[in-house]
Amino acid sequence: YKELKEMEDNSIFHDIKKKEEIYRLDAWDFSLGASLIFDYYGTAEYFSIENKAVSDFYREFMLSPGMVSTWTFYGLDGRSVLEDLLSVQYYIENKQSDDGYRQEILKNEDVRPMGLFFDSYLPESDFAVLDPINKMDIVSEYVVLDEVPEGIKVKRGEIECKDYSIPYKIEYQDIKQEDGFLYVNEKSRIYIYPNIEKGAEGELYVSFRNLKRYSLTGKKLNLIKIQVGNRQIQVLDAAYSAEAGINIWDYMTHANYGVNVPDVIEISFSEKDKLEIGSIDVYLYPSVSLSSSEASVDLQEKYGDIYGKIVPNSDGILFISIPYSSGWSAEVDGEKREVLRASIGFLAIPLKEGVHTFSMKYTTPGLKLGIFASVFGLCGCICYYLLVKRKNKLC
Repeated sequence: YKELKEMEDNSIFHDIKKKEEIYRLDAWDFSLGASLIFDYYGTAEYFSIENKAVSDFYREFMLSPGMVSTWTFYGLDGRSVLEDLLSVQYYIENKQSDDGYRQEILKNEDVRPMGLFFDSYLPESDFAVLDPINKMDIVSEYVVLDEVPEGIKVKRGEIECKDYSIPYKIEYQDIKQEDGFLYVNEKSRIYIYPNIEKGAEGELYVSFRNLKRYSLTGKKLNLIKIQVGNRQIQVLDAAYSAEAGINIWDYMTHANYGVNVPDVIEISFSEKDKLEIGSIDVYLYPSVSLSSSEASVDLQEKYGDIYGKIVPNSDGILFISIPYSSGWSAEVDGEKREVLRASIGFLAIPLKEGVHTFSMKYTTPGLKLGIFASVFGLCGCICYYLLVKRKNKLC
């Protein structure tokens, strides 16, 4: 307990008090399990803790694996649309200082509630074919659904693919290029100079396509750390990735230094290694806000149940940025209602126009069957014990 108390006192979120309404912290602490220890809603966790819905969401936007580590979810990469969608109120930004980077906690003064009402949707099949940048456009305007439940009149959204890529110049320093491979070391640098106007606003992203690493040390489990501006990705050996069935070769990271669009993006490497990069693309994405209606609602939590009140002026979908699981059940105005999987990894409830109160409850899937099996097994053990005891007495 003493060690845990000391970690809590030193936590970067020590002075952030949990409020009755629900919001998220987009950051990482002394441990990726800190959100469980200190009871806050985070965006960083180990794969083994989260469910598949969360993993699918991160992969759709090329957030993880690979962002900082290959076995964890490590936040939302400072992407404003996703932070808006998932109700992030506090987030960490790596600020430049004389000795490198330092962490600073920033507050989103315009945080959106975890319940957002959408009157338009896009089919998941249409969403799947888009690139991560255009996917951010979609979730800012529509809720993404596998299918629309009967009896709910919602508009089908239209896809307008935009090209956010920008030209750039690239410079290699202390890098040997041979037969399509890059041989790098700790002193190697790649400098990318985006062709943008001075003072341009938005979010700058760097995308690596078909990025593969071939370890020169023979240690396949080692990772090479690639620093992209003030962000970092980690890349496993290509042979090990293929053997393990990971097969992720594309990465994208936010390259802004704070809120400013940099004139140059510096890329460095943690060790001597051999890399293959199919292509590098740079994107300038404008800062946008979600297009959900004003019928949003602040969710409340009591004893693990979620509840709230909403007054939509049309039929639509209440998107709730809590990870989807089959264990969730919902009631609207006292009647059971279907819980949908929305925007790849989260919850949604279909609603008609008008005033509604709703509640949601989570029950671990298979819990009742597990309890029954445990009780049945215990009774069997007791009966067996009594039978053996009686038999011994007769003998």
